[in-house]
Amino acid sequence: MKIGIVIPCYNGEIYLAEAIRSATGALTEQDALVVVDDGSTDSTAAKVLEVAETDSRIRLVRQENKGLSEARN
Repeated sequence: MKIGIVIPCYNGEIYLAEAIRSATGALTEQDALVVVDDGSTDSTAAKVLEVAETDSRIRLVRQENKGLSEARN
């Protein structure tokens, strides 16, 4: 079974590494973790891409800021 974990994020770079570590600990090799960068103005996207280089289960989706509800969807 493939489980998807979605982490919506807006300017949360300081918390992101820990959130990703925690979430990936619950994943199997077939699962995926998607971080939705909701128009961040900090280095959220760069942090995700850096971690994704070492873990193929991690994906980044970028969108303009639409709020938490839209980022979750």
